[in-house]
Amino acid sequence: MWRAAVEAALPSACLPGHWPAAPNGHLAVIACGKAAMGMAAAAARHYGDRCGGIVIFPGGADCAATVPPGFRPWPASHPYPDEHSLAAAQAALELAASLGRRDLLLVLLSGGGSALMCLPIAGVALSDKQSLTRQLLASGAAI
Repeated sequence: MWRAAVEAALPSACLPGHWPAAPNGHLAVIACGKAAMGMAAAAARHYGDRCGGIVIFPGGADCAATVPPGFRPWPASHPYPDEHSLAAAQAALELAASLGRRDLLLVLLSGGGSALMCLPIAGVALSDKQSLTRQLLASGAAI
């Protein structure tokens, strides 16, 4: 049962049939999370070279070489956000801001995204977010 559940949750198994139509313009993808590589690969298989974007994944994972063509690897930190997580969030915002009216932004988000793509609001320091994350994880708080 466990293996069947894991296989059913793989991006290659659960995303087909749920893709939006390709836009007339550019299709930009932000894939973020522990399943970012699989999600980006599934998007690339579905849309072909019509899509590209960024893949934000846990920096300790050795998967930058498996990023589909047209995608930039963006390693960041998990479970505690760091400066790489801030840079990843900024890169995602810049990609989104670069799109025009005929373009489509597809965001593929899986577990870990809140640490991997972290941009605290004004007045909240990264150290505050790191401290709160440590406290929540230490307390046993569920995600």
